[in-house]
Amino acid sequence: MLGGDEFISSPPRKTVRFGGTLTDILLKYQKGETTDFELLKHQLSDPDIKDAQIINWLHEFRASVVYLTKELEQLVSILLKLPWLRRSREVVEEYLGFLGNLVSAQTVHLRPCLRMIVSQFVPPRVTIREDDVDISDSDDDDESLSENFNTCHRALQTVARYVPSTPQFLMPILVENFPFINKSERTLECYVHNLLRVTVYLPSLRLQILELIIEKLLKLDVSTPQQEIEDAEETANSSDSEEKSPEEGLFDMEEDEERKGNTIVSSSSERMAHPLAERLDILMTILFSYIKDICHVDGKLDINNTKDLYRDLVSVFDKLILPTHASCHVQYFMFYICSFKLALAEAFLDHLWKKLHDPNNPSVIRQTAGSYIGSFLARAKFIPVVTVKACLDLLVNWLHKYIDNQDTGANAYCDVALHGPFYSTCQTVFYTLIFRHKQLLDGNLRKGLSYLQSLNFERIVMCQLNPLKICIPSVVNLFAAITRKYQLVFCYTIIERNNRQFIPVVRSGAGGDLVQTCTNPLDSFFPFDPYVLKRSKKTIDPFYQFWEELSAEDLENLKKPIKRGTSEDEDDDFLKGETPQNDGVEKAKLLRSQPARVVEPKGLLYVQQREFAVTTPEDGSVSILGSDDATTCHIVVLRHTGSGATCLTHCDGSDTEAEVSLIMSAVKSFSDPTGRGRLEVHLVGGFNDDRQLSQKLTNQLLRAFHLQPDELHLVTFCVTELNDREEKDIHFPIIYGIAVNVKTAEIFPATFPEKGPDEDLRSAHVLTGATLTNIYDAKTEELHIGPYFWRPFPYVDFWLEQDDKQILQNLSTSPLAEPPHFVSHIRSTLTFLKEHPFPSRSLFPDRKPRIYKKNEEGLWEQVCSDKM
Repeated sequence: MLGGDEFISSPPRKTVRFGGTLTDILLKYQKGETTDFELLKHQLSDPDIKDAQIINWLHEFRASVVYLTKELEQLVSILLKLPWLRRSREVVEEYLGFLGNLVSAQTVHLRPCLRMIVSQFVPPRVTIREDDVDISDSDDDDESLSENFNTCHRALQTVARYVPSTPQFLMPILVENFPFINKSERTLECYVHNLLRVTVYLPSLRLQILELIIEKLLKLDVSTPQQEIEDAEETANSSDSEEKSPEEGLFDMEEDEERKGNTIVSSSSERMAHPLAERLDILMTILFSYIKDICHVDGKLDINNTKDLYRDLVSVFDKLILPTHASCHVQYFMFYICSFKLALAEAFLDHLWKKLHDPNNPSVIRQTAGSYIGSFLARAKFIPVVTVKACLDLLVNWLHKYIDNQDTGANAYCDVALHGPFYSTCQTVFYTLIFRHKQLLDGNLRKGLSYLQSLNFERIVMCQLNPLKICIPSVVNLFAAITRKYQLVFCYTIIERNNRQFIPVVRSGAGGDLVQTCTNPLDSFFPFDPYVLKRSKKTIDPFYQFWEELSAEDLENLKKPIKRGTSEDEDDDFLKGETPQNDGVEKAKLLRSQPARVVEPKGLLYVQQREFAVTTPEDGSVSILGSDDATTCHIVVLRHTGSGATCLTHCDGSDTEAEVSLIMSAVKSFSDPTGRGRLEVHLVGGFNDDRQLSQKLTNQLLRAFHLQPDELHLVTFCVTELNDREEKDIHFPIIYGIAVNVKTAEIFPATFPEKGPDEDLRSAHVLTGATLTNIYDAKTEELHIGPYFWRPFPYVDFWLEQDDKQILQNLSTSPLAEPPHFVSHIRSTLTFLKEHPFPSRSLFPDRKPRIYKKNEEGLWEQVCSDKM
């Protein structure tokens, strides 16, 4: 006999049932007698079935699993639908025993058992109906939910213990049952959490489960652009009427540990206004918690666990994150795990570096790897300066080797399709310097500057691949300001040249052709830009380097260069000898007062934009050097008073420092360094243009001459405001062109009816991005044109179709001040480019220059090379 308490607490031994024993029923069914079998199914499907009945039936089924073959899968399906989870402990234990017996004896039912367990990974739905209308349909988030999930995991572990092949059958079911992203936040939260719990006791599935979760998170992420999130937040903040209810979070990630009050209660201020962003925020919080719990044991970092998880996450990163463009948040799982130990961060950087410099990888993957390196170095607080330096050394050395390999090749021109990884690496270096320059220079300014100078940024930005034209303007502008301040490289001349040469992108839209500007030809992004999801942001912020907006004082300081080898308060004289404040200005007044002379072709060597020529008084063919049509451009004359060697060039700011060095070398090559005489500089051109391009070029020229080791004397300084006139509130240059008499050294304003041979060819060379070219050999008294090479000019037909106003507005640096023949000259040059898309074939098939000499009449006459 049982005692009173035992009797009450124990299940009844007999319950009301029909049809005989289970074995009898199943044997009858095999013989074709189905009445009792149907009655059995009806009793098991009864929604009001009692605990005692379930226990008794399960006890019998455990003893009869041998009969539950595939032919009885309908009966097994009914058993798997029994409401066992929310029953007494005795029911749960009996059911777990039944599952173990079933899958061990009849593995044919393994998949249905796994589906039943996985279906319990989300809260049940509670539907309330009135008059056949659903008035409530929500998650049943009762207090026993955590316990139910624990029981599900016990069931899954039981099945896995009896059937070792469980993981390979389980994974497709986990994929199949993943909720749609429009399901409730709680449903997604619970399912993802339970998936991660599976990885604890089925570690062979961890990589696949992480791939599944992160793939779903990525879809959420790319479906929710950051701008949309910010707009939704702004709208929500401006609304006073909406109150959000607290959001319950998830229980502890530890499998066997229960936490009292296991929900994370969030205030309404922590909820994301954008519904998809809210889901993503919750799921990212879970993922971060999982990473932390796996990597830490008893509050201490477990190196082995961390390394294993890192390998899995890197594998997922390569497969899913790296090929995905412009995700905003999901990639931060790598940022977070790398924050645990410096060795992980360095391993991640090394991994990205291998992706970047491996030519076997697709270009888009290499470019994205570059973006990740730059953003990681810039934003990760936990990366020390020594690691930043090591990465910069690696990246910059690769850039220099790349330039070396391109210098003599046929592809040494600006093209994103050909050199995408190069440009991405340049942007990575620029971006890293912007964020880290203060730390690189901190402590010992001289040592820091020496290190930055050793990187030789000048060679990178001035190479023919022209990275400043491709990188994002915001990065280029800050890089230019910082490198200017510390005298590392002067980028503004190149930036201005790029702005002048910029060709709009023509696209066809619904409303007709649209002319758009592409400011991001690399289609690049910064993967570790600020993280905006409110809950999970708290995990990232302690390790994140935020951009410090520059104050007005900082901006002003960036405009003040630190001169090499001088103190900051040293007098800023650019040239020795005469300065712009004295004789040079007086010469300008005298020059402006003279009328422009018409120079005839005899004895003239006309110099176009980005050309230079040098000769001496002994030249029997050329006595006058001249150039005109300078608006924002400057015409430079450099003369040695001892030898009389004279150089004239027409500068537009394309590469001022290199150009000044070139003409200095050219004049000095005709001069005896031990002889008497001095080097004199004459600067003429520019005016007070609206964009201040003239002023920039003036400063660049003065700076470039100042950096020369030779003593120079500024004799004529007729530039910018000293060469400006105003008419009806419109500014114009006073002097557009000058000539210099090589024999007498006289300089005077001039115009030139004849501009020498091959005018269109030389202009085409400039329009396609030429560098400064020497066109004259004073020793042989020959004019050398070419050989020049360019690619087919983009959109040439588009520009030829435009009216004069459009050409003037878009292809001139100073539309209101151009001479009358500017448009006709541009049209003629564009037509020439259209007729000769490949000059190597049509103009220079033998790759030899077109050579001209002066004839007896003093006019140029071709003496060599193929005729056009």
